[in-house]
Amino acid sequence: MDNIKAIKSRLKELKLYGLQTKIEEIVTEACASSIGFAEYTLKIFDAELKCRETNRITQNMKSARLPPENELDNYDFSNANGITALQVNQLKELNWLNQKYNLLILGPPGVGKTFLASGLGREAVKNGYAVIFRTMSEITSTLKLKDVTRSAGAEYKRITKAQLLIIDDMMMFPLERHDAVNLFHLINEVHENASIIITSNKDPKGWSEMMQDGVLTAAILDRLMFKCQPINLTGNSYRMAHRKTIF
Repeated sequence: MDNIKAIKSRLKELKLYGLQTKIEEIVTEACASSIGFAEYTLKIFDAELKCRETNRITQNMKSARLPPENELDNYDFSNANGITALQVNQLKELNWLNQKYNLLILGPPGVGKTFLASGLGREAVKNGYAVIFRTMSEITSTLKLKDVTRSAGAEYKRITKAQLLIIDDMMMFPLERHDAVNLFHLINEVHENASIIITSNKDPKGWSEMMQDGVLTAAILDRLMFKCQPINLTGNSYRMAHRKTIF
């Protein structure tokens, strides 16, 4: 018992916190099964690596700020047309993310655009990718303040270092010219180094009106659409069909 305490003390000093919680279990198992030194050593390293991976996923999920409970296993295919269960399963394999493809998810309100985007983001986090999920208004605010406040500057670094950037509700509202220029610079910086998922209820043909600049819109779309899979969702609003009432 004294040896276990001494081991835990040293593990704490070495900051091997995952192993610190598992060492007693590993030692007990090793004594009971008389495993060899090599196998025992492997179990020690595996315990620490598993803990670090779990902590990393937890931290990445926190940084991503994904909407809660948007699991693709719960996707309601009866409500929205335009994508099949087979296609969703293909997207869950994340081959498009490995190849740095973008996804443009279009459709009217309530058909599952955000659910699909955030569900894919959740799958990406589980598979070790750094993911950022932000609304268009949050992105615009960060770009406006990144050189003014420390928090916005740190947020901008997180966005540009993400392997998957999800921008929800793109072009929901008109953009001022300086906001549109900032958006172009962001897309230009990340589009070759990461995948981007964009959800929007407006067809890209109408984005120039929202940005009040056809040339700038064309430049943004040129970068987004070079390697991109458009997904058009149709159907009635899930929220309206399942709305809750007081009675």
